[in-house]
Amino acid sequence: DFEVDNVINLVPTQTLHWNVEYSSGTQTTATQTEKVSHLYVSNADIQGIVPLAEDTEVVNTAILTGRRVAVPIKVVTVETDGQVREVDDSVTCRSTDVDVVKVSTNCDQVLVNGKEMRGRQSLAVNFTYLHLSAQLLLTIWVPKLPLQIDVSDTELSQVKGWRVPIITNKRPTRDSEDDEDDEKKSKGCTLQYQYALVRVLTHFVAEPSDPGGEMVYMLGADWQADITHLVLDQLKVEDPRIARLIDGRILIGRDLGITTIQVCTS
Repeated sequence: DFEVDNVINLVPTQTLHWNVEYSSGTQTTATQTEKVSHLYVSNADIQGIVPLAEDTEVVNTAILTGRRVAVPIKVVTVETDGQVREVDDSVTCRSTDVDVVKVSTNCDQVLVNGKEMRGRQSLAVNFTYLHLSAQLLLTIWVPKLPLQIDVSDTELSQVKGWRVPIITNKRPTRDSEDDEDDEKKSKGCTLQYQYALVRVLTHFVAEPSDPGGEMVYMLGADWQADITHLVLDQLKVEDPRIARLIDGRILIGRDLGITTIQVCTS
């Protein structure tokens, strides 16, 4: 029989060391073996634990932005009388695949930081409190690479009758502002080129929970997400003499030639 002496400062786990003596019938051949057991102490009759997530689906945009995405987690106990209490310590947790999703050291978040390259349906995260354990199933969506860049018009022509001043890239000094104005005037005008709308699209996908199954698409294979706002700072025109981007979304022609638009990640 065991008795709890201090009910105010309960230590949830006690370690018991057992010495077991095996007798073979003679005193000279008796052997001893030490065993270790764990005794869990609680001031409530806990029947189970339940991990609760703010959302069970995580969209891993950290792959695109480098900024981590985290979902808050709480672990609660369920007692015999129906009482539900939040557990704030002594919880351990582990992701079954850290290449898909990770957990924080104090088990209050599941997170992705951009180093993951795979998604997964029904990925288990294991939580343990005292002798009780439970799983939280999550679906992690990742952008399908390569990304698709959509341009509303891939041929930007000059607009007849629409002329704009030719502005040089030279920055004037205080003493040469008048000279610069004269230079701009002497450069004359040129025809305005057309504009085009630029969008970056992708599917969000996850590996199936059953090995060997087909890739799962978020909302279906016909649906793509507009992620332009996530990669604005990474959109670049290969040759800015031919065309340039305005606010990351509008492409304007500058001169005759061929160039490409790229999403450049570090």
